[in-house]
Amino acid sequence: VQASVYPNPFRDIVTIDGKEIRHIMLFNLQGQKILERKLDHNVSSKPNLNLGSLQSGYYIIKIIDKSGSIYTGSLVKE
Repeated sequence: VQASVYPNPFRDIVTIDGKEIRHIMLFNLQGQKILERKLDHNVSSKPNLNLGSLQSGYYIIKIIDKSGSIYTGSLVKE
């Protein structure tokens, strides 16, 4: 998966830029899944996530495309 997640660090809204994204998951550092979003194939290539309700800290994001390829990255909430 070729994806970029911005801004990072973030305050509220995170934009994900990638092609054919089908599934987004966000985890805290304890490995607990705190968000899961499955995307329809008609969704734009730059979905936004409103993460303003999260506490400040570090998070792990996993993005899966239609072929099953996985992008894993980290996010910082200010």
